[in-house]
Amino acid sequence: MAAPQLRLVPPKKKDLPDRQWPESAGPLLDGQHGSYLITAEESGAGVTSLIRDAARARLLAGTDPDRLLIVTHSKRSALAFEEALWDDLVASRSEEENAAPYVAESKLAQSVHSLAFSIVHYAAIANNVPAPRLMTGAEQDAVIRELLKGNQEAGGEYWPAERVEALDYVGFARGLRDFLLRAGERGKSAADVKKLGEQENKPLWVAAGAFLEEYTAVMNLQQMHHLNASELLITAVRALEDNPALLEKMRNRYDFLAVDNAQHLDPLSQKLVEMIGEHTPIFVVGGNTNGLVYSFRGANTDLVEDKSGKTVITLEQSFRRPSDKRIIYTHTAGDNFSVIARELREVHLIRDIPWEDMVVITRSLSQIPALQRALATADVPVHIDSTDVVLVEQSIVQAMLQAVDIVMGNGTEEDIIELATGPIGGADPITLRRIQREIGELGPVVRGAAGVAEDARLGEQAESVLTHLSAVIQTGREAVERGDSLELILWSIWEATGLSTSKMYTALRGGPAAAQANRDLNAMMELFDVAGDYVERVKQPSLEGFIEHLTSQDLPTGVRERQVVAPKAVALLTAHGAIDDEWNTVILAGADDDSWPSLGLTGTIFDQEELVDLIDENVDPDAYIDRLRERLHEEQRLFSLVTSRATDTLVITAINPAEEDSPLPQPSRFVRKLEEDETFSVSTVVETDELAVKSSRPFIAELRRALTSADSSDEEKEEAADLLAMLADAGFSEAEPTNWWGLAGPTDAQPLREPGQPATLSPSQVESGLQCPLKMVLNSVTPTESSSALREGNLLHALAEASVTLQQDEETWKEAEQLVLDAYLSSRTVPPWKEKADEEEFVEVMNATVSKMTNLAGDLVGVEIPMDVTVGQLDDGSPIRIKGRLDRVHRDSEGRMKVYDLKTGRSAPTYQEAESHPQMAVYQLGINHSRIQENPLEFVTDDGSGGALQSGGAELVYPRSTKKPSQKPLTEDNARILMDNLRQLVHHTSGSTVPALPNKHCGSCAYRIICPITEEGRSINEVHS
Repeated sequence: MAAPQLRLVPPKKKDLPDRQWPESAGPLLDGQHGSYLITAEESGAGVTSLIRDAARARLLAGTDPDRLLIVTHSKRSALAFEEALWDDLVASRSEEENAAPYVAESKLAQSVHSLAFSIVHYAAIANNVPAPRLMTGAEQDAVIRELLKGNQEAGGEYWPAERVEALDYVGFARGLRDFLLRAGERGKSAADVKKLGEQENKPLWVAAGAFLEEYTAVMNLQQMHHLNASELLITAVRALEDNPALLEKMRNRYDFLAVDNAQHLDPLSQKLVEMIGEHTPIFVVGGNTNGLVYSFRGANTDLVEDKSGKTVITLEQSFRRPSDKRIIYTHTAGDNFSVIARELREVHLIRDIPWEDMVVITRSLSQIPALQRALATADVPVHIDSTDVVLVEQSIVQAMLQAVDIVMGNGTEEDIIELATGPIGGADPITLRRIQREIGELGPVVRGAAGVAEDARLGEQAESVLTHLSAVIQTGREAVERGDSLELILWSIWEATGLSTSKMYTALRGGPAAAQANRDLNAMMELFDVAGDYVERVKQPSLEGFIEHLTSQDLPTGVRERQVVAPKAVALLTAHGAIDDEWNTVILAGADDDSWPSLGLTGTIFDQEELVDLIDENVDPDAYIDRLRERLHEEQRLFSLVTSRATDTLVITAINPAEEDSPLPQPSRFVRKLEEDETFSVSTVVETDELAVKSSRPFIAELRRALTSADSSDEEKEEAADLLAMLADAGFSEAEPTNWWGLAGPTDAQPLREPGQPATLSPSQVESGLQCPLKMVLNSVTPTESSSALREGNLLHALAEASVTLQQDEETWKEAEQLVLDAYLSSRTVPPWKEKADEEEFVEVMNATVSKMTNLAGDLVGVEIPMDVTVGQLDDGSPIRIKGRLDRVHRDSEGRMKVYDLKTGRSAPTYQEAESHPQMAVYQLGINHSRIQENPLEFVTDDGSGGALQSGGAELVYPRSTKKPSQKPLTEDNARILMDNLRQLVHHTSGSTVPALPNKHCGSCAYRIICPITEEGRSINEVHS
């Protein structure tokens, strides 16, 4: 693979936005000391922008960047704020030559948890104790579930009896975790929670408090200095309260401290920033009371509503006024995806808007995978935030964990097949089928316990897959045997896959494939991060322990941020993930009534909302509150926020079924309400032609069709040719004619058989060859018989052969039968519910096979007898050879040889069909031209020296059928007709081209897609001049 050429270019210069602020913002922008409160009456009014302008003004005035801090509610919003601030600073420096230089050692914008961690870190240094580590939500979730499992096994312990059966439910563990987080965010200890439960007669609160005590004790006992999000905040606040010197240090550290989107903060976070900010020369609080959408996480608007001692700046008008606002309805979900893809590509191709300045927003994570696949199919590059994806659910990580499991000696045959067809093996279904046909199970070869037979016809691709997988597993095994660390073992396996380089090259080339490659590389970086963290905190880390630790986490894992440049791809975000940024083009996808509003209440198991109201507002937990109404209002606020993210184009899509009684969802009530807004246009896409996606591949295919179609006019062909040439010059390889199928010429024009060479035919191939020569040739390269049917047939043939010599010894025969049965059971692929019936059926077939094959008429001559006989010649004198094996041959009372052929299929031919059966006829023809050679037993060509044989007919043996389809001895006329047919078959299959002949099996033929006489294959084979 050629390495892409890299070229460093400066970032695209951005102009400094021209924003006009009210007079009340003047003192803040001028740097006057004091406390400020920035509020907005609608989304997009510029709260974040005003804070950014104020921070930029301080930096340009010479304020030390390390004495300036903006606090946000999340890491994502902090990164977005800092990136925008640096863009503004670069634009300002180009306009103001005398602006002071600036270099920052620390981040200008941090999440509140990052601020809390720095405080805890300082406190640990002051107290000469190890600094704690932040525990991710996924890790804490796994610990809680493990402890709850222990509670259940112990009979429930302190949990109410009616809840014991629910302790191992994921939903119960999540509810408990959220409940404890809300309590922790309000500074409540385990004892406080138990006391509240006793006071309010809430047994689950008491049990939750007892659980928190156990959880804390376990963490302390393991000497694991890990803090979850709420514990981190509690520890930081207490560190400031208990250490006046540290509090004074933090207050003197900043000259400018701002809190952006304060309505997203919980009470403890608000307390933390107030403890520091109220004594900072310039303290800014920005927020929107109508933007409260995190109340389910304990957030409230107290800090935004507190105006005491603050200069209030009210922003009244939104800066985001998109000129293009549309609602588009479709009748199906598929059309919905097509509309989204079409809109994105039109904006990118026609208006030249960068991919990264567009976003698709969904209500929930569950909607993202299907949308991601649809956009990738339409050549739209997509970026998904890694914190929205569970690490072990990413395909590249799953493949790595499967490889590790196999290295440790675990893993089933199904696991190895998944590894072979996944990112590491890269085998397609045809390659996998060929491997299974030639070697059976992959496991022994991949594990290095067995080699590949010399006569196996794997082919280059299949052999490469096997070699690669074996090398990966062997590399990992050698790392384990050397005693390498967990991280080194993972690295050895990853390096052996070779995916690092190929993924990097793909990522650098850009486009949809690059977006996926970037996701894979980020996932691997995250995997190594998690492995490093695991090694640091576990005293005796092991591969088994690490895999168990990782697979027990089914929540998204927090990751280290390494991405310096925003990926050139469309952001695919959930509604909550999109509320802190803006884009040129925003598409709200699937705004249907089953997603908007989402009225599912959170925390109902533990009465979480009642606890929050009791602590915050002293509301009686038994008092009736319409939670559903509150939830609906919050959903309306969230909908308003996400529909205010666009600066130019806003598109809302929803399904609006054509039939009133359709089971499909209806448009959301929020969307219906927007129909009344005159600034929105409303349309319904009905005709599928309207959904033509302007991606390169379908467009080029349409041009090629116009160029080669007999229905196209000369003008259309000329225009198509000009456009294809232009696209080829622009680097679209699909538009280059030398890459088109059918125009590159045949890969090999040599005949399949050189003149004068023997023409060898197998009796089993003749039937398919007489029906269709092309199918016979293709079958010789890639047989279409399923690997399971092939294995079953081989086992039954082996059993029939063994029955001749082993049945005399009952014990040996039983062992042989058991070996055949075990081999079948270990290789079959049937669902668990069918295993017993399938085994019973196979035993019946085994018994029927032995019974029928050992009770045949005549004297046994031999079993599995090779045949290599010349039966005639071609016009050029080349001999025609029949080569194969005869399952069973008996000598009748007249001394003639009768062939019995075992068939393990389910459908036997009729007696009339058997009379003209080509395979049996070829066997008979071969016998009529042969003699028996002893030691080893073989049918060879009769050389006229005596011993010529005569055929006594042939019979097909079907264990699954009561029929006995047979063929009478071959007559001279039938033999002459058969020879003519064989000569014709050799003629068809010996040249540089092979004809396809229509027959009754064309409809079910596996080669239809490449056959020139079928509709499916015609588009590949036809070439228009």
